[in-house]
Amino acid sequence: MTKSLLIFCLCCSCFRVLAQQDAQFSQYMFMGQYLNPATVGTEGVARFQLINRQQWRTYNGTFDDGGAPATSAFSFNMPLYAIKGGIGLHIVNDVIGPLTNQEVQLSLNYQLKFNDDATLSLGARGGLFNKTLDGSRLRPRDAGDPLIPTGQVKQGNTDFAIGAYYYTSAFYVGLSASHLNVAKYDFGLVGASNPQKLHTYLTAGLHYYLNDNFELTPSVLVKSDLAQTSIDANILTTYQSKFWFGGGYRIAEGPIGMAGINLGKNSEYRAGIALDIVTNGTSAKAPYSVEFLLGYALPAPRPSKKSPVRTPRFRY
Repeated sequence: MTKSLLIFCLCCSCFRVLAQQDAQFSQYMFMGQYLNPATVGTEGVARFQLINRQQWRTYNGTFDDGGAPATSAFSFNMPLYAIKGGIGLHIVNDVIGPLTNQEVQLSLNYQLKFNDDATLSLGARGGLFNKTLDGSRLRPRDAGDPLIPTGQVKQGNTDFAIGAYYYTSAFYVGLSASHLNVAKYDFGLVGASNPQKLHTYLTAGLHYYLNDNFELTPSVLVKSDLAQTSIDANILTTYQSKFWFGGGYRIAEGPIGMAGINLGKNSEYRAGIALDIVTNGTSAKAPYSVEFLLGYALPAPRPSKKSPVRTPRFRY
């Protein structure tokens, strides 16, 4: 029994190494809310967005569907002019083989304007992070081992993050930390802990206008759980604020290509696609990943002004 418990804990640990690193998105420049709570409301519009990522498509495992990661995320954020800040909500479903991570998070921030072009936003986030382990997709060494769940086991914990985001019309830089409370997931097993690791994110980018039609936006994302670090570097070209295309590279994985379009009178509709080509670690991964993004924005409501008081004597 002790040996079986050890094996099961090691399995959980393996899933932690693979899945504890938060879900990744190649179009991270449009996913600031997921990375940093300080970014919500900084666009000046109320935005709804959906994104779906199928990582290592066509990966074939030794059984079942292979366990390649699949991630879906919904987000909404808008400015709160009354408190000089912003608010946002995001929901994520991240599936990696027998392990499913689900989170619901609410973000708030306060924005300090230094002048007409420079703003420092300070944000915090709180919510729930739930893990589900499907024991029916595990392959125990000994059939009928009572320490291996036959169905799904679930466990949820609170989850918190903080961040700072400084931006102007020419550049931006952000720093954030998530899973501050380092919640533990033991799935009811004595001696297991499987802690949610602290993650840090650094983002930075430039806005460079070649002329009235073309804008270049190089950017970088550094992700770390203080044990391993991943770096994405990208550059996007935007034409007349309507079309964008570009590419980048993810260290230890390979190149990334992406393209998208803004539609509507005020560019309120957004659609994008990213394709990752895997050139490193190909023996354990499928050759590509694909990601789709859809969004809709509408003007954010502004604080209503008090109606003028009109009397026969006073008119304002």
